[in-house]
Amino acid sequence: IVGDTAETTVIANVFGHEGIHIGAVKPNLGHSEGASGITSVIKSVLALEHRILPPNIHFNTPNPNIPFKEAKLQVPVDPTPWPAGRCERISVNSFGIGGTNAHVVLDSAFSVGAGSQSGVASDVRLGPPHLLLASAKSATSLDSNTKIISEYLHDAPSAAADLAYTLAFKREHMQHRAFAIVEKDGTISTFEKARAINPQICFV
Repeated sequence: IVGDTAETTVIANVFGHEGIHIGAVKPNLGHSEGASGITSVIKSVLALEHRILPPNIHFNTPNPNIPFKEAKLQVPVDPTPWPAGRCERISVNSFGIGGTNAHVVLDSAFSVGAGSQSGVASDVRLGPPHLLLASAKSATSLDSNTKIISEYLHDAPSAAADLAYTLAFKREHMQHRAFAIVEKDGTISTFEKARAINPQICFV
């Protein structure tokens, strides 16, 4: 089943009883050939992340062969807040000219609690363990930093991944250092201190 008329008719037959929003990425980027599927996925992920239905640019003259009104098909032409009470889910179709078909269903992370920054750890899908790195200019400051990190994650366990990334890649690594592990269930190991070092440049 290829072609706008055929595709929209099938969509209407399956989902039309409640109405559905449809869109495309081609007006934004043109025909991206082999990358057409991933560009649609990127657009869909952004829509789910921001809970906004992105507009379809240059949609001025609807195809008269597509029964938009009868099939309850809506094409957003302005940024539209996600409809209240509707599942945060997007189906992405990518049909190649040679007959290759691909389909993926994307669900919002908010639907599984990944967007929450508070609550009990068992209520949040935390994912894999994370390595927490801490450093400071003095042993006293290091103790203070590790205490702050532990207290913060106790209150916001779902922030473990973001915090681990920030500590590893967005902070200067100083002489006094320590590390801890955040387990899958949100528990944090005791920070282990490393021997303070004063690295020297040996080659430039």
